[in-house]
Amino acid sequence: MRFGVLAVCAVLLGSHAVLQARQWERLEGCEYFEGIYSDGDSIEVRRDGKHYVFRLYFVDCVEKNPASRSRRRTQGQYFGLKASEGTPLRAAYLAKNYTRDKLREPFAVLTRWQLVDPDGDNPAVRAFVETAGGGDLATLLVSEGLAIIRHGETAVADHPNGRGSREISADLRKAEAEARTRKSGAWGL
Repeated sequence: MRFGVLAVCAVLLGSHAVLQARQWERLEGCEYFEGIYSDGDSIEVRRDGKHYVFRLYFVDCVEKNPASRSRRRTQGQYFGLKASEGTPLRAAYLAKNYTRDKLREPFAVLTRWQLVDPDGDNPAVRAFVETAGGGDLATLLVSEGLAIIRHGETAVADHPNGRGSREISADLRKAEAEARTRKSGAWGL
């Protein structure tokens, strides 16, 4: 009896691990699409005749949307930018252009299909984006001084490759410190 219970528990735990592993989906051969949601941290994608909008885990880029002036001002303050000079908008376009350039070649998206705004109109789902060269787009943006590190509950996740969110956050903070020292991207505006 005891062996039977242990066997059932082992099967259930194994099944749970398999289900958990299946939560992540890797989409290969993604193509960048310039659309209304496209900016530094939101990527519109075409793949197999479908259109998707993905938002990067861990980072936020300055908004380019004219309706987001207040948020853009706050985001610019993260980099020490003054809204009156228009530099936050410049930072937004630097990030958007950087993302577009990094995703010129087919890339991969890793997602669990977690909606960014389940109750709103934003169709984006959270994801990690891997460039054709194998780089993590969020890390690249932070390294170039073009992204704000986010630690909110929904903005972070353990990576499907096994890296924990604390390790990822630590690496991003290190990359940010180096970018700030070099005055890269928005840090130098």
